[in-house]
Amino acid sequence: MTEKLYEVDSYVQNFTAQVVSCTPVPGGFAVVLDRTAFFPEGGGQPCDTGRLGGARVLAVHTDGETITHTTDAPLTAGETVDGCLDWPARLDAMQQHTGEHILSGALHRLFGAENVGFHIGSPYVRMDTSIPLTQEQLAQAEAEANAAVRADTPVHCWVPDPETLARTDYRSKKELTGDVRLVEAGGDCCACCGTHLIRTGEVGLIKIISFAHYKSGMRLAVACGQRAYDAVAGIWADTEAAGRLLSSPVGSLTPALERLQNGEAALKARLAALQNTLVAACAEAAVPGTPAVLWVDGADGDGLRRVAMAITAKTNAPCCTLGPGGQGLAYALAAAPGLYFDWQGEVPLAVLDGWLSVDNPLLTGSVRRMVLAAREGRVFLCYFDETAGRYYACGSDVVSVRRLEEVVEALRDNGARFAFETEEYGGLEPYTLVLEQPLSPAVYASVDPLEGGQRLGALQEALDFPESSASFSGVDEQVIRSRNDTLRIGANGTVTYEPAAEGSDRYPLPGTGIYEAVEGCRDLAQRAVSAVGGEERLFLLSAQETGQNSWEIRFGYSLNGIQVRLGEDGWAARFTVEQGRITGFQLRTRRYTDAGTTTVVLPERQAMAAMEAKGHENEELLLVYLDTGAEMVTASWAAASELSGRR
Repeated sequence: MTEKLYEVDSYVQNFTAQVVSCTPVPGGFAVVLDRTAFFPEGGGQPCDTGRLGGARVLAVHTDGETITHTTDAPLTAGETVDGCLDWPARLDAMQQHTGEHILSGALHRLFGAENVGFHIGSPYVRMDTSIPLTQEQLAQAEAEANAAVRADTPVHCWVPDPETLARTDYRSKKELTGDVRLVEAGGDCCACCGTHLIRTGEVGLIKIISFAHYKSGMRLAVACGQRAYDAVAGIWADTEAAGRLLSSPVGSLTPALERLQNGEAALKARLAALQNTLVAACAEAAVPGTPAVLWVDGADGDGLRRVAMAITAKTNAPCCTLGPGGQGLAYALAAAPGLYFDWQGEVPLAVLDGWLSVDNPLLTGSVRRMVLAAREGRVFLCYFDETAGRYYACGSDVVSVRRLEEVVEALRDNGARFAFETEEYGGLEPYTLVLEQPLSPAVYASVDPLEGGQRLGALQEALDFPESSASFSGVDEQVIRSRNDTLRIGANGTVTYEPAAEGSDRYPLPGTGIYEAVEGCRDLAQRAVSAVGGEERLFLLSAQETGQNSWEIRFGYSLNGIQVRLGEDGWAARFTVEQGRITGFQLRTRRYTDAGTTTVVLPERQAMAAMEAKGHENEELLLVYLDTGAEMVTASWAAASELSGRR
């Protein structure tokens, strides 16, 4: 049994100990000492790191009796070594853990809320409560917690005798037997094995950064100590910058924003009315079968597009609209016949180049929607650049005109129309597709495929984390380590990859370009989905450049062509790529199976009316599956702006 120095004095930074054993393991060496100040991962608190002699301590875990240190170099059994903790990291952990006790205690005393989940992550602490709470209740608890911090009272850690324990009122997530270690901090008493400060004043500040409904309660992001200071300082700087832009002091930004929004809404309404008149007049003057080129002064990019599409719809001939824009000329092209593509996410054009095995450095930006259109004996690619916010067209020799016309003719009467083709859908974005017949999409059962350890081995193999890797259970997660890399399997099915501190070559890519990044991430995500998933399919949601040869790449799930929106941000997989390698990812593993039933969604006109009543007029209407964690997911309509914050 290892002597736990951190339980006696959590401020011990340096110590000496005797090496009991040292055994090679995947990713390093398993070292057992007779005594240690290194805290093993547990209770939501990460393990300590630092040094033992000349070896770096990469991880620390325990089976309850023996504490094992994973090091990058071997130590000799029987020798005496000097241990040194990464003290800034330990102090941060103690600030977060002590602050969590104080805040959890306040929530419990005030509202009876239990803390059912806790994890010191980065950049914030995650706290889950047992019941839903209002913003006002959270603010009240935060104020009481900070009052306890300012009181600067002692933090008491102790193990009472059985009789004293029986008379003591304390919080605990589960029934405990044997010796129970209690921590008293800021008026709260809780069973806990972690390390803590000696006075509440050392916490400094407790700040709830964000909150959201989660399962039957709330999920909070909390910062304490230096983290809280950094967060508040950043928020204040951002607020001051916003105030300067709005010519309004801090504290008066809300009315300033309301005035700005009201003014913008009025301008948009006026512009929409003027453009409707313009579109109608231009379409009225168009001659069927005759190509048209028009100079449209006073129209923005959307207005140019609407005029071009309205004229093409009437004439069945190409149309080009031009107008002043930016530092030069803005234009929109529309042509028929053509094939319409909606990638659902924002696909970089360089990725499309790779898919088509072409190399066109002139095509930059990203595109969600595009049209292949036949015009003047060639095939033209018409698209809206989501990055630049402009419309473009370029000739293509990839698809023959004859073949394109054959495909379009076969699809001409498929029961789908664009909103601009019928006056009754004038309240929708013109490129929204509407159907003549109501949809009856399937209902899908949704489960966590990793619950109970199911398919975990297959997932490890797919992600190159063999079953022989070092593995142990933490609070609300399974931790797997291989070659100093870490794979965390959360209780909610979220899989997180963290490379070794010195970097990792586990997931190299064949190149440093965006195409190689997207395809490499897609291949890895697909392997994981194939190992644990069901009927869902992956699609590219976004690829955002974060630096030189660096990107954040997100994928979503779709069911029978309809996208699935997971949580508040919608993504199913999120990757970071730097300099030709994957440096981190998160996967939200889900398994969707057809439940054998269908649901009827509202016709588009009724859905449009409902969206307008909610303040979403003149928006794109999207059919999506919203996965909120329920056992079944059904499709429903949503306005594009309702989902924009979830991307």
